[in-house]
Amino acid sequence: MKKILNFKRCIIVDFIVNNALISLAGALALLYCCVCAFFKMSPTFNVPVELQPWGELANNISISVIAAVIFYIVQVYLPNRKRDRVLREVMKKYCKEVLLKECKMLKVRTDAIRNGEHSEQEIIAAVDVSCQKVNSALNKALENYMSVLPTELISAISAVISDDMLYEITLRASGSLVNRSLEKIVQDEFLYNLLWTRIETIRAEVDKM
Repeated sequence: MKKILNFKRCIIVDFIVNNALISLAGALALLYCCVCAFFKMSPTFNVPVELQPWGELANNISISVIAAVIFYIVQVYLPNRKRDRVLREVMKKYCKEVLLKECKMLKVRTDAIRNGEHSEQEIIAAVDVSCQKVNSALNKALENYMSVLPTELISAISAVISDDMLYEITLRASGSLVNRSLEKIVQDEFLYNLLWTRIETIRAEVDKM
C-alpha cells in the first residue's frame, strides 16, 4: 500500500513539474468551481442578479477546463509516461549491451597497440570494425532515444562523438589518415585518457537511469 501511495505521489509531482501551466489552469478552474458551489449552497452569500449569468458562464468554462485537463492526463500524459519508461529501459539495455560493450572492445584493441602486444598491421582491421560499431551506436543512441535521455547523458554521448582521439583512431583505421600511425595516435596520454574518461561518464549516467 505504501509503495502504491508513493508511486501515485510521484506521478502527481512529476505531472505538476512537467506541466506547470496545465496544472495551474486546472487548479484555478477547480478553485472557481468550488467557490461557485459555495455561493450556491450558502443562503447568506448572494451574488447580484446581473452578475449571475457571467458567473454561470465562467463556471461552465471552468468545468470544461477541468474536463480538458483530465482528458489530457488520461489520453496523453499517462500513455506517454508509460512509453517513455519502457523506452528508457530499452535505452539503458542498449547502452550497456551494445554501446559500452563495443567501447570496451575498442579499448582492448587500442590498449593492445599501446602496450606493444599487437602491431597496427595485425589489428587495424579489427580496430576499424570497433570504430564503426562505436560510432554507429553513439549516433543511434541520440537519434532513437533523444526524447528519454537525461541532459547529462546527452552531453556525455555528444562529447564522445566529437572526441579528437576517437576521430583520429577512426580515420586511421579506415585508411583516411596516412601521416600518423595508430601506435603514434594512441600514445597521446592526455587525449587517450580523456576519451575513456568520457566513456566512463556515459557508463555512470546510464547506471543512474
